[in-house]
Amino acid sequence: MSVVLAHRWGIDLQRVLLAALLHDLAKPYPKNVQRKLVEKVTIFPMTEEDREHSAIWHGLISAQEAHDRYGVEDEEVLEAIAFHPTGQPEMRPVGMAVYVADFMEPSRSWPGVEPVRREIGSRDMLGAARLVAEGKLTNLNQKGRVPHSRTRAMLEWLDSKNGKGDNRS
Repeated sequence: MSVVLAHRWGIDLQRVLLAALLHDLAKPYPKNVQRKLVEKVTIFPMTEEDREHSAIWHGLISAQEAHDRYGVEDEEVLEAIAFHPTGQPEMRPVGMAVYVADFMEPSRSWPGVEPVRREIGSRDMLGAARLVAEGKLTNLNQKGRVPHSRTRAMLEWLDSKNGKGDNRS
């Protein structure tokens, strides 16, 4: 899905493919292993807030491992990997493609995901990322979980960049 979006939005396919292939590298690791590894991340060091959101640790660890194990040095690719779970303000195109594609993947089955998937197809890159950020915030709020501030900050940034981000393609 990342490559499809990259093609549609005119983003470098090779860079998006690399980020997409490595973005969940650490996701299968047990939480006790992730807990140890995330403390050793140096590329994008964990914040205090990150410590409270264990569901995002795999992104930070995956970016570190992409760098250390596979020699990835492209900062935009590493950012895409690290911040795909939350998004972030000023996210660059490779990151947006992975962020949106990760949200749309077929294994996502929470209530309300299908209308968002359908709507993303008619949006430009910023509009699609905005829908994803809104969807993530809504989903977490409905589950009674506190969203990461990076997701809220990304939504605010997108609003400042593109009005309400509802440009049609």
